[in-house]
Amino acid sequence: MVQRYLRPRILELLALSRVVTVLGARQVGKTTLVGAIGDGLPDAKFRSLDDPALREAAREDPASFVSDRAATVIIDEVQRAPDLMLSIKERVDRENKPGQFLLTGSADLLDLETTPDTLPGRNVYTRLFGLSQAEIAGQSRPAETIVDAWFGGEFADVNAVETGAEPLMARAATGGYPDALNRPHEAVRLLLDSYVEASVRKQVDEIARVDSRDHMRRILSAVAARTSSVLNVTELGRNIGVNRLTAERYVRLLRDMFLVETIPAWSRNIDQRQSKPPKAYVADSAMMAALIGADPASIDLLREGTLAGALIECFVVTELLKVCSFSRTRTDAYHYRDSRGREVDLVLERANLDVVAVEIKKSSTVRADDFRAIDFLADRIGDQLKAGVVLYAGKETLRFGDRKAAVPIEALWSPTPT
Repeated sequence: MVQRYLRPRILELLALSRVVTVLGARQVGKTTLVGAIGDGLPDAKFRSLDDPALREAAREDPASFVSDRAATVIIDEVQRAPDLMLSIKERVDRENKPGQFLLTGSADLLDLETTPDTLPGRNVYTRLFGLSQAEIAGQSRPAETIVDAWFGGEFADVNAVETGAEPLMARAATGGYPDALNRPHEAVRLLLDSYVEASVRKQVDEIARVDSRDHMRRILSAVAARTSSVLNVTELGRNIGVNRLTAERYVRLLRDMFLVETIPAWSRNIDQRQSKPPKAYVADSAMMAALIGADPASIDLLREGTLAGALIECFVVTELLKVCSFSRTRTDAYHYRDSRGREVDLVLERANLDVVAVEIKKSSTVRADDFRAIDFLADRIGDQLKAGVVLYAGKETLRFGDRKAAVPIEALWSPTPT
């Protein structure tokens, strides 16, 4: 079994909180992870709501379902019986003891209309993404991630083995879903096509009523074709024949199912953050490749097109989100774009407002001009910019002045930089 880097974090949370919920898309490994955690806990009981009989019992009599006196009750796919949350609340309120429940959900319970209570003050949420490239390679969990190092103003010297866009596109078109690993190229695409259909046509029934699943599928395909672009829901709706409000709701549902990632706009002005549109990415680069009709076998068709850059950006952004999820440094991810067209692909910000700015290039060369938007950001926020990074498809780490460096994309999973 692949060792998941989030496991120590979940164990830490179980020692602190009465309820811990692991959220993430279907088939990213939540069930396997919490099952393995349960095997290592004294007196833990595992119950999956994928089992029809257990699901029916949980819906009909939620109070009895959570009355088991096991030290830790693990409930998989809790969104399938949302009324369980009220019964869990009643039980944990009677006994203030950490680690009573470990839940998983394949939908964002914090945003669902069907969730009667999200257990504020009792429940800690964490996100499990698909496998990171380092996890796929079987590397040990690093004590310090590359994101931690950047916030410390450090750039590890890296000599990349894989350079140029081609190996990156091959990785991107394989993605991080465990079931997609070690499969023939065509099988990856067929698997993810089936996954999308099952998610849109079946899973959505658990969390919302929609007028047209076909429209949701087309919205997802449209996001794939525009991945890395600022989200224009009016245009998306117009292209598939629905109004803006409907398109907005469908995008939100796709985000709630973790099929789409939306990256908010960054600004020092909170009101401006809320008023500016986010950027949208398909949540897994292999899913994006499947939706636009590309796979590792046909990736040459993309090499010179704009979709090649979008595919690599989707891969790198989602890989960075994975790294952030198990880093010591807790960050929020944003993008930056101003009225003059200056853009930074990712702005990682921690609670004290320190920032790392990241630009992504599919090129194997980098120039001082590639730091222009980062330099503008540095002029605005001064010493709060801890690092300006251009991730590129080149071979080595190159310094470009104070707190700035071009870093090979491979550094995101390089085990021992040299």
